[in-house]
Amino acid sequence: MDEMKQKLDNLKSTHERMPADLTRFDQTKKENQAFLSLNDIQETKKEVELIDKFLFGKFTDEELLNMDQSVQLTSEEKMTLSNKMSMDLGHILLNEHSKEDSPEMTDVKEDVINLAKAIEQVKNEPLDMESMDVVETAFRMLTNSCKNYLDKKNPHFKKGKIRKQMVHDLWVSVLYEAEMFNLCRNMLRPDYEGQRPATIGELLGLNKETEINRPEEMVEPELNQLYDNFNIQREKSDKKDEKGKKEKNPAEPQLSAEGKLLSDTVFARASYSPKI
Repeated sequence: MDEMKQKLDNLKSTHERMPADLTRFDQTKKENQAFLSLNDIQETKKEVELIDKFLFGKFTDEELLNMDQSVQLTSEEKMTLSNKMSMDLGHILLNEHSKEDSPEMTDVKEDVINLAKAIEQVKNEPLDMESMDVVETAFRMLTNSCKNYLDKKNPHFKKGKIRKQMVHDLWVSVLYEAEMFNLCRNMLRPDYEGQRPATIGELLGLNKETEINRPEEMVEPELNQLYDNFNIQREKSDKKDEKGKKEKNPAEPQLSAEGKLLSDTVFARASYSPKI
C-alpha cells in the first residue's frame, strides 16, 4: 500500500484527543499513564503536521514522488481530519504555559474546552438541527475568541509571537471545520438522496472504538462545571458581549462553497501569521 495512504488510514483509525491541560494530572499514577501517553504533546504536534499535509496539500517533493497516486480526500475524510486537527491544536494550546494567560487567552482556552465538551455532549445524539446547533454555537464562540485575541495582541517578543501563531492556527482550523460542518446541513433536507450519518459522532468521523478511560482528574467538580453546563457558558459569552470584552464581531464561517473556504484560510494564514 502507498505509504501516505497508509498514514491517512492510520490517522482515521486513531482515537481523537480530548483537549486537556496535562499539568493537572499526576504523572506518577499508573491509571493516568495511558491517557498521558495518548495525549503526548510532541506526538500531537506530529499529527497536526501530518493532517496539515492532507488537508492543504503540503507534501514535500519526496513525498509526492513516493505516492502511487494523489490522495483525494472524501468529504467524510475532510470532516474527520479537520475535527482531529482542531482538537489537537486546542490540546497543544491548553498546554502552552510559557507566560501568564491574558484574559483574551483565558477566553480562548475556555472555549477550546467548551467545543470539545459540546461535541462530547451530542456525539451520540441523532443528526438533527438541535444537535448541530449545539456544536455550531461552540464553533462560533471559539472562532470569536481566537479572532478577538488576534485583533488585540501585537507581541514583540518570541514567546508572545509563538502564542499568537498557535491561536492563529487554531482559528484557521476551526474555521475550516465549521465550514465543513455547515456544508453538511444539506444532509438534513428531506430531498437529500445520499447516505446520512445517524449521529453527530458519525458526521465528525469520531472513532467508534472503546475509549481509553479518562483519569479521575478529568471528572473533578471544577471541570464538570465547565463541561456539563454548556448553556451556562453560552450565557457567560453573551454577558461578555454586553460588557464590551468581546466587542468586535469577527467574520464567522460563511455558508459558501468549499473552495471559498480554502481561499479564506489562505488569507487568514497570511494576514494573521506573526513573523517569528
